[in-house]
Amino acid sequence: MADVHALFDAFVAADRGPAPADPHRFLDQVAGLDRRELELLIDGYLQRAPRRTVSPEVLRAAHPAGVAAGAARTSDRVERAFAGASGSWPVLLPRLREAARLPRRALVDALSSRLGVEDETERVAAYYHEMERGLLPADGVSDRVLVALAALLGESAERLRAAGRAIAPPAAVPGRDGTLAAAAFARTATPDEELAPPAEPAVKRPQSGRQAGALVDALFTGGPDAGATA
Repeated sequence: MADVHALFDAFVAADRGPAPADPHRFLDQVAGLDRRELELLIDGYLQRAPRRTVSPEVLRAAHPAGVAAGAARTSDRVERAFAGASGSWPVLLPRLREAARLPRRALVDALSSRLGVEDETERVAAYYHEMERGLLPADGVSDRVLVALAALLGESAERLRAAGRAIAPPAAVPGRDGTLAAAAFARTATPDEELAPPAEPAVKRPQSGRQAGALVDALFTGGPDAGATA
């Protein structure tokens, strides 16, 4: 299956050419969560490149049942993906979690168990919060964490690692205008309100002098090989 990031890079390159790129040519190469992730990345790119407009009427016509409910959250996730340190994790991780119908608390509890640090669940929760918010540098997260997350979310660890790649901010291309095709850029999935936590302040990592706390720190900040077992 085509790589979402490679398709996004190809779309951006094509869109910087003489004529606007057709998003459908790229979106049609993926399906399911991959397609939704690519839609969000393309949407974020076009929002940040100030040359096209999408009227509320166009959006409502493309997605009449829920254009308002969740649009702000989706836009916020895309912004974190472009501006943060975690690549497209702010988009992908909540989508996978919602698809698996796992509230964040349940996911964190299960992740702590798989990592063998059940006594440091709050510390794991703080780090996972940073992953979804785009605050945790993806290069520091260990393969052990990504393998455990992948098993819980029904995705591959390789895909999660690739999604953590930083997204280069798009450059504005002046001199072009037009109307965005509604079907390509209407947000196609409204997150389940029960699964998405309410807006919350930054979570502080709890202090811990225990060995388990040091292990959690290493697993989330020590790089791909941190915490590897022989």
